[in-house]
Amino acid sequence: NVLLFPSGRAEIKPEFAPIAADIAAALEPEPGPIMIVGHTDNVKPRKSSPFKSNFDLSIARAKAVAAMMAPRFSKPSRITVDGKGEDEPIADNATPEGRAQNRRVDLMIPKEETL
Repeated sequence: NVLLFPSGRAEIKPEFAPIAADIAAALEPEPGPIMIVGHTDNVKPRKSSPFKSNFDLSIARAKAVAAMMAPRFSKPSRITVDGKGEDEPIADNATPEGRAQNRRVDLMIPKEETL
């Protein structure tokens, strides 16, 4: 479990690069789009932050992961990004550990429904 982002920032920690490469290699043969969704903890960005909201920060995080992974795909246009801000936590924001878990991205491969 690698801590991907420092609080209030969208720069990916360098130790994530080999993990991103492994994920891209695993996803390359999967058909269809790949959606990268950014998330944040509930700490509001500082006034000095380039991000006006946690939503903006979550989009920047998704874009950072997309930029790291896109060169590893034969069709980088398959990648789309979205952000959820602090709206979908997976852990309790009342603790430092929980906030760290909420600073994340999710990678999703939407599947077409068949009737």
